[in-house]
Amino acid sequence: MMEISAAVRADLAYCLENRLPAFYHTALGILGRPAEAEDAVQDSALRAVRSLHTFRSESDLCTWVHRILINRCNDHLVAQRRDQEHLSDQAVEDLWQDPSYSVDPARVVAAAEDSERILIALGRLGTAQRSVVVMHDSQGWKTSEIAEILELPLPTVKSHLRRGRQALVTALGALRQPT
Repeated sequence: MMEISAAVRADLAYCLENRLPAFYHTALGILGRPAEAEDAVQDSALRAVRSLHTFRSESDLCTWVHRILINRCNDHLVAQRRDQEHLSDQAVEDLWQDPSYSVDPARVVAAAEDSERILIALGRLGTAQRSVVVMHDSQGWKTSEIAEILELPLPTVKSHLRRGRQALVTALGALRQPT
């Protein structure tokens, strides 16, 4: 690992102390929420300190820290978008409890026969549900084996499997037919 000079450390401390308001306003502009902006600034400052040995002095140190902040904010937005696309357990449960809710079986079958659409529908499941559904229904693992591998209680695995299947059918039924 490269030795970090005292001057570079002092520059980083100066940058973090004096540019914090600018960093916060940048993060707030990107993320739109004060608490998330504060978290992004803190996380970016920590990343800058931990990664200081990778700074190559090809740009201004504060510019480098600002780039870390912008990347952190963009990563947060991508994760947030991905999370919003997932079907929430409660939303699926509410649909399946509603006696008037129906999924067109022909639509589900048509979507299930298209591997790309299955992948899209699986992508709308939460990580735990997707893992359990794929391991059980696609790979043929028993729920007890999945529980052992994922280090989860068996009832949790069974719940993820049930809710994951419901969410998958719901997502497959909602996908548009290719044109």
